[in-house]
Amino acid sequence: MVRAIPMKSIFRKLQQYREFLQGITRQEKTIKSLQIINIELEITLRCNSKCPQCSRHCNVFSYGPSDMSMDQIHRFIDQVLSSYANFGHINVMGGEPTVHPRLEEIISLLYESLVLRQKVQVLEIATNGILDVPEPILKLPVAIKKSPPCSKQHRCQFIAPRDTGQKMKKCNVPYIYGMALNCYGYFPCGAGGAIIRLFNMKDFIKYELPSTPGDFGDLGKLCSLCQASAENPKMFEIDDCTPSKSFLNAIDKYYFERPKFRFF
Repeated sequence: MVRAIPMKSIFRKLQQYREFLQGITRQEKTIKSLQIINIELEITLRCNSKCPQCSRHCNVFSYGPSDMSMDQIHRFIDQVLSSYANFGHINVMGGEPTVHPRLEEIISLLYESLVLRQKVQVLEIATNGILDVPEPILKLPVAIKKSPPCSKQHRCQFIAPRDTGQKMKKCNVPYIYGMALNCYGYFPCGAGGAIIRLFNMKDFIKYELPSTPGDFGDLGKLCSLCQASAENPKMFEIDDCTPSKSFLNAIDKYYFERPKFRFF
């Protein structure tokens, strides 16, 4: 004989299940609000200009070949497609992206794989405008942002706030511009990636798609080296930037050790 289940018990189970689902929804909303929704995709760290204010240290320090391979681009796309997040924009940059020999192929692949599938809203290319963007790319709905190679004043990328005693603020760069990905892996942001490589702070590099800045660990040590985290960043004329103590030590160590990094 089948035992009857009291209706009160059924309603209680249904209520518990509804509360469980509501809890998941709240967790998902919390996770979504913390996610990094933009990505700076540095397809190369090579550049055809020598801007003294370059936050990627292009043409200053080299850690070996830096062009992203198509296998790395495919790996990135697979990680985005399998992630919970949808991204606001991917900014394809460098270095200078137009020096990458497979730029056209990369842009087409990103557009077809991510934009058309609505995983990414905007695909953008940041270029200095010295070289033309290939004509086939201009036929796609891709934003082109041209910035002149040099500016009169800039934040010196080699002065650490911790050396100058500058007051720090909570940095919003990873949330506004997004994390960075290049041939060496994911970094909290592009400028932070250059500092991480120069100071050989490999623990900050990730190889799976992070969802929040917290996935990179405590960023206090990194941010204390970056003028973007200073409450009142120091501005300098183009050739008027002497590295502070922390950078002088890191630069000496770089030339002595020549650090290498594994690839993404």
